[in-house]
Amino acid sequence: PTYSGGRYLANIKRMVPMKHRWYRPGVPDILGAYKGAAFAVECKTPKGTVTQHQIDWAKEFKRAGGTHFLARSLTQFQDDFNREFLP
Repeated sequence: PTYSGGRYLANIKRMVPMKHRWYRPGVPDILGAYKGAAFAVECKTPKGTVTQHQIDWAKEFKRAGGTHFLARSLTQFQDDFNREFLP
């Protein structure tokens, strides 16, 4: 399987998964905070699939009180973010 968090190797024009002992599969592409509230964003193409690692990480993050977004486009993410955080 291919995990996010890899690095792009220009000489072979491919993403290569990270193999560090501190790396955990499933960690989303973006982690942030807005007015003290933690949020995470998993970025996917419109047809991109979410791995089981990503699903498990999102569930754990939500249980801890964070807000998790699955973004398939910038517009969709902005709408979801505004709905969640802005009155």
